[in-house]
Amino acid sequence: MATQKTIAVTGASGLIGSHLLPVLLEEGYQLRVLSRRLQEYSPGIIQIQGDIRSADAVCHLMRGCNAAIHLAGVAHTSLRSQTEMDEAGHINVGGTRNVLAAAQNAGVERVLLASSAHVYAGQEGTDLEENSPTVGDSYYARTKLMVERAGLEAVSANRLAVVIVRPCLTYGPGVHFNLESLMRATQGHYYFHVRGRNPMRSFLSVGNAAAAISHLLRSGENGRIYNLADRSPQSLVEFVDSLADLMQVSRPRKLPLFAIRAAVTATVPLQWIGLSSPINHESLRKLTVSFTLDVTALASSGFRWSDDGLVTRKRMVEAYIASRE
Repeated sequence: MATQKTIAVTGASGLIGSHLLPVLLEEGYQLRVLSRRLQEYSPGIIQIQGDIRSADAVCHLMRGCNAAIHLAGVAHTSLRSQTEMDEAGHINVGGTRNVLAAAQNAGVERVLLASSAHVYAGQEGTDLEENSPTVGDSYYARTKLMVERAGLEAVSANRLAVVIVRPCLTYGPGVHFNLESLMRATQGHYYFHVRGRNPMRSFLSVGNAAAAISHLLRSGENGRIYNLADRSPQSLVEFVDSLADLMQVSRPRKLPLFAIRAAVTATVPLQWIGLSSPINHESLRKLTVSFTLDVTALASSGFRWSDDGLVTRKRMVEAYIASRE
């Protein structure tokens, strides 16, 4: 990709995107980013105001670009209403189709699409390879499978060179959703370890995510899917305990599974009156099962992990605490 000079980026203000931009700039690329609302970006970044659902806006974004990185999407995994699901479909699936069509029309040489490890059946198992069973067991997962299908169809039709990545649970400063909730529960002393269970989980630091995406844009195999995760999985207990230590609060207590199940059952009625429970049956299941990704394909591409996650976790906790003050 020696001729690659300008990269179009969607989702540039998201967790991974905001950490990816400095990496790309340092590597000497010119960047064009799509933003629904004008943001403050570093010099050297051209900002196109528009929505991923607008074919015209995406076409404008792609002008003069050699490659594209498509990160934009609805990241919520709990889409409850039809309105939320419709929006996720338009953004995740429709937005991806806009990107692929605009890239082809603009003569873009290569596109990297972000899918998700949520496509793996049940989000459980160990050392899951890219050809492990996938299933749309949530609407979010189904949209990501459709993203992958659209990319692979473009490859099959020889319209574009496409690389697809499946990042797992990503951590770093500015994180929201699951990890923000996890830190809140740990700080509030209502997160509990399940006694006798210590599942292994794959995590992904934003540093490794940004480095891997930049690397695969250059070196990833056309039409291939890559798991994105830190080099080695980690015990869920050790991961959460490290967050507690960084927050300078006591580590979560260990409770027997039957006691936590009883607590979950007791809180279910709260949902009927619109109150959210800090734990539910699905989150309890995730406390007891392992979910790790095989990253052999990523390593075989020549990628080398530079972030051991320690500093990134510390910065994540510091950012979380600062946001609460």
